[in-house]
Amino acid sequence: MKRVFDEIEKQIYTPDQIRQMMVQEGRKMLSMQAFHVAIRNPLYCGKVFIPKFKDEEAHFVKGQHEPLISEAQFENVQAILDGRRKSVRTNVKLLSDAHLP
Repeated sequence: MKRVFDEIEKQIYTPDQIRQMMVQEGRKMLSMQAFHVAIRNPLYCGKVFIPKFKDEEAHFVKGQHEPLISEAQFENVQAILDGRRKSVRTNVKLLSDAHLP
């Protein structure tokens, strides 16, 4: 999953394309729905959700497990998925399209 977050952050491929590439490489992958739920899961950055209980509000706590990715990377990927971060893709021209003098 670390590679999935790295690839999403690069913004070269869509999350669905990344999932399909992983499947083509022979990795067991989740269904499309489960994949999208998984990449939204804060467990990967070390956070655990504690639901509301009695007078205590719902909140996140730092888990005892070692995070797979940083909190900053998780937040960055979430911003990309939400469309809050503009794409950094550049237009690439093929050499055949270039007008050489």
